[in-house]
Amino acid sequence: MRLFFAFDLPRDQRERLAALLPDPAPGVRRVPPDRLHVTLRWVGNVPETTRSALVDRFSRLAWPTGAARISGVGTFPNPGRPRVLWAGIEADAHVRDVRQGLEMLCRDAGVDPDPVPWRPHVTLGRMKGGRPEWLSGFVAEHEALAMEPFGVGSITLYDSIPGATGVRYEPVATCTAG
Repeated sequence: MRLFFAFDLPRDQRERLAALLPDPAPGVRRVPPDRLHVTLRWVGNVPETTRSALVDRFSRLAWPTGAARISGVGTFPNPGRPRVLWAGIEADAHVRDVRQGLEMLCRDAGVDPDPVPWRPHVTLGRMKGGRPEWLSGFVAEHEALAMEPFGVGSITLYDSIPGATGVRYEPVATCTAG
């Protein structure tokens, strides 16, 4: 199982993000609107025993409702050799705290610490084979993007299942703030 913890975006914001990209967007494989989310912690491939330990600990996670806001766009790993086009996320202290809680939960379940610092974002698309010509203008046009804040009251542990038509995300467990 390829697992990750994430929160979903409100539908109207997913639709607005999806509409930002030009159609077509040559050189970019879009993430469909129904798969747009913010990963809090990538877990990766784990055996069933680790999955069970994660679900058990996740079911006991307590956290207050947080808030987040979509802010700006950019690319990973760098503008010269982009592989991911993203929209940034400004997360409040509650969301950052629950992210830290998930990190500790993963360690307690036997998952190695995340080697990459958390940079909250929504992946809009992925690139192979270089930088599309239109990308610099798109990033410049949308770098000041700012959407209205939204509540983060639910987190889901997903299984990422690759397939012939792309990746499918199956919910494994959900935890609600409170």
